[in-house]
Amino acid sequence: MKIKLSGIIASALFYFLLVCTASAQKNEDKIVFHYLKLSHSLSRSDFKKASKQAVSLANESVSFSALKQGSDLIRKAKNLESIREGFSVFSDSLKTAVEKGKFVPGEELFVVHCPMAFNDKGADWISDQKKVINPYFGDEMLHCGSVKGNLKSSKK
Repeated sequence: MKIKLSGIIASALFYFLLVCTASAQKNEDKIVFHYLKLSHSLSRSDFKKASKQAVSLANESVSFSALKQGSDLIRKAKNLESIREGFSVFSDSLKTAVEKGKFVPGEELFVVHCPMAFNDKGADWISDQKKVINPYFGDEMLHCGSVKGNLKSSKK
């Protein structure tokens, strides 16, 4: 009886961990989805869609403390420039979280850099493609930038 009961408990624990891991992955995938949608809206200089995506992204990323600062900035943004500034902070935080293994995306992502963003200070963003579609200048300089490489997690 003890062996059967411990087997049931072990199975239940395994199932619980599996569900929690799948749930966390779904949340991470949702964050990446909203992040990429926001990047796309910014690259088109579409304030209405960008502001909607900024709120969706901020809401989705509430459970990740490493993304809080960027989330707060994009949630409070009132124009395209302030959304882009928050997007830059969020991008840096997301990149760091992935590199440290705190956030594991379910798809291959790339780090892209625009050297001219924010008065030539430069800024990175994350993309799901190697083609440069710049969210910082939008239609003014849509292809300004270069792919720096794959975004890799330290988590194996």
